[in-house]
Amino acid sequence: MRPKVSFVVLNWNNFKDTKEIVQCLERLDYPNFDIVIVDNDSRDGSARMLEDCFPEHPFIRSPVNSGYSGGNNLGIEYALRMKADYVAIVNNDIVIDNDKLLAEVIAYMEDSGAEILGPKIERLETRETVSVYNDSPWWNLVRKVMVKNRRTREDDAQEEYNSLLLLGAFLVIKSEVFGTIGKMNEDFFMYCEENELLLRANLHRVAISYYPQVKVLRKMGKDERNYHIRRLYYMSRNKIHMFKLHSSGWSLLFLLFINFVSDVKKIVRFLFEGKFAFAATIVKGVIDGTGHVTGINPRYH
Repeated sequence: MRPKVSFVVLNWNNFKDTKEIVQCLERLDYPNFDIVIVDNDSRDGSARMLEDCFPEHPFIRSPVNSGYSGGNNLGIEYALRMKADYVAIVNNDIVIDNDKLLAEVIAYMEDSGAEILGPKIERLETRETVSVYNDSPWWNLVRKVMVKNRRTREDDAQEEYNSLLLLGAFLVIKSEVFGTIGKMNEDFFMYCEENELLLRANLHRVAISYYPQVKVLRKMGKDERNYHIRRLYYMSRNKIHMFKLHSSGWSLLFLLFINFVSDVKKIVRFLFEGKFAFAATIVKGVIDGTGHVTGINPRYH
């Protein structure tokens, strides 16, 4: 019997994309998987439409909008109760055009010992690769400082470790990993939660692999290419939460400083462009991050 895989697909007011990714997953050529659909308190009728469209799949309704982290945690908990060997967290804006993808991923993970895997992810519109945060000099520096800081305090700074920060839009995670590092941190609500999860995995020496031999596509339209209010707020706030969780002392001060410089540059640019609401949103995110405001902010929903 091949290992059992549970896909977790989160819906929030988006019947079209959620339906399309579930249909993509249904076409996968693999003998032992299920698809867990979690609705995050949608108000547009999409939950009922999805239940009617896919009665054969487990369906979980969250009584509140618990964000990307909380919604996925509901699906992860269900998958673990159902004894899944692997949990695959998949955004509903992902497109899969390779029916053998899951078979190839699980074969690689079983052979290599990888415990968390991310495939190559390309923008659907441009085919630009957007798979790993390590490709960003800013994120690469942040990751190195946070991981080294925590490892040094454990007198373990010299040990070899895998320190990839993968994009959270498609992650396959061995079920035992959740028992070691826990699930997604619901304080983040949305944005940066996968970075924080992978940082915890780094600290526990979980084997993380980027596997570009398989590829998925991601719909990243205009709202994703440009800054928008909700993303600006949660990114500005949650980066500070992440720094405080995974660094201290001079490392924390250094991270807060380079983050401050980055945010000031964005604020100045938005002011020159006349995007005053964008600039104000970054300021609000920084204030809330510094003050440890967590969870949902209804103002941005």
